[in-house]
Amino acid sequence: MKLDKQQREEVLRYLGEKWKKPSQCPVCQHTDWGITETTFEIREFLGGSISVGGGSITPIIVVTCDNCGNTLFFNAISLGIVKRPEKETKNE
Repeated sequence: MKLDKQQREEVLRYLGEKWKKPSQCPVCQHTDWGITETTFEIREFLGGSISVGGGSITPIIVVTCDNCGNTLFFNAISLGIVKRPEKETKNE
């Protein structure tokens, strides 16, 4: 999912509130970070099997150090970019 301008601004606002200074990379100590314009997902590991539509999926925003490439993942639900899925109800 591509982020629109409003979503990118929301990510920057969230990081500005939560990321306490200094915002140095723990690897190279630089402070220049880039935010990808795409939301990615991390899937549950199912022993090497590929499962389409099954297992847990976490949507993430990727933030990368512009100097060394160190990469951080932020949960897109926590950032407010992706809505939390509604729990399925089973009819008994």
